Amino acid sequence: MLGIDVYFDPVCPWCYIGKARLDRAIGKLSSGAVSLNWRPFLLNPDIPAAGVDRQTYLNWKFGSQDSAQAAYSHVVSAAEAEELEFNPERISRTPCTLDAHRLLLWAAVEGLEVAELIDKMFLGYLCQGLDVSESSVLISIAVECGMDKTLVQRLLDSEQDKDVVLASSNDARSRGIDSIPSFIVNNSYTVHGAQPTEVWLSILGQELAGQQPG
Repeated sequence: MLGIDVYFDPVCPWCYIGKARLDRAIGKLSSGAVSLNWRPFLLNPDIPAAGVDRQTYLNWKFGSQDSAQAAYSHVVSAAEAEELEFNPERISRTPCTLDAHRLLLWAAVEGLEVAELIDKMFLGYLCQGLDVSESSVLISIAVECGMDKTLVQRLLDSEQDKDVVLASSNDARSRGIDSIPSFIVNNSYTVHGAQPTEVWLSILGQELAGQQPG
């Protein structure tokens, strides 16, 4: 089996697109050929716990509203090409994703399908404009995916695993990962960005061929 570590953030639209493209490539391979390991990365590590107004964030990140619109036009076009829903106009706040990443860690411990929760976070934030830093939003996603509501609420109210998320994000940056999505393939090299499905098919094909006995 080929292992890929995926550094991502559930508020990152390119991660949303990149996951869809990689999923399509994996879907063309034999079942169980690839294992994805989801690694926390805070796209905006300095965002306060309460998040920030979306327009304020975009002005800070891109310098002006025109620059933000130009940058996002590329994302919208890429999402449309992949037939993915993306409604940036519904987003009113840029949230802190520390708790979202903690929830994904707990889902993995429970043996749940982490990718399902990630997809629901992408859809909630990027399509519906939900604030994925709010406990009510995260609990709703957790319960939909089979987690216990009371347990998740108790964990979110605690400091549990905040250090784990921060350590993962900081470690990634120390290794030269400063943009996402980033994928470490077979613990040997890194693929940056939302690569097209055809590129992934080539990468995965070569890696899987190399694992065959000579």
